Amino acid sequence: MITGEGSHQLTANDIGDMGRFDANVIVFVLNNSGYLVERSLEKNPNWTYNDLAPWNYAELPKALGCSDWYTARVTTLGELDEAMKAARASKNVPRQALLIPAVVELEQCDVERIEDARPLLAELGLSVEAFGPGAVAVYELPAL
Repeated sequence: MITGEGSHQLTANDIGDMGRFDANVIVFVLNNSGYLVERSLEKNPNWTYNDLAPWNYAELPKALGCSDWYTARVTTLGELDEAMKAARASKNVPRQALLIPAVVELEQCDVERIEDARPLLAELGLSVEAFGPGAVAVYELPAL
């Protein structure tokens, strides 16, 4: 989920529900210190209405009952890359097996791309494999 800090401050309590229902999510809070859209529409973009209280977003999940969540504050692409690796490694994605596998017809080049990406897709909770020429079979999906 990608959200700005303004909208996140309005809906932060939903983090608690995500934890309660064991949703396996990655949340990106893009912090630009205020309501950027509002600033761009205002005649006076420096109006204090557009300023937000500085929250410690990386600590918010713990306050809302998600104490086992991996959280990080990043400011560089390198830190983001490391945080994404750590987040993916911190929790296995629960899977839901399909009673009848879904067969999806694709261009052969897309089937090959999916085959190449199978390890990453498996980490994300998706079990899929080539199913003849021009198709893939989906056996498991991330459980909601």
